[in-house]
Amino acid sequence: SEALDRAINMGFFEVPRKISLEELANQMGKSKSALSVMLRKIIKKKVLFEK
Repeated sequence: SEALDRAINMGFFEVPRKISLEELANQMGKSKSALSVMLRKIIKKKVLFEK
C-alpha cells in the first residue's frame, strides 16, 4: 500500500522516528487519525496474512 510504503521510506517506523504521524499525514493529505487507522489496518492484515 502507498501509505505503508511511504511510512517506511520516510522513517516513521525508525527509532527514533524520522517523521511524525502528523507530518506524514500532512504530506499524504490525510488527518492524523485517518492515517493512523489506515496504517494499523494494513499492518494487521499483513501480520495475519503471513501467519
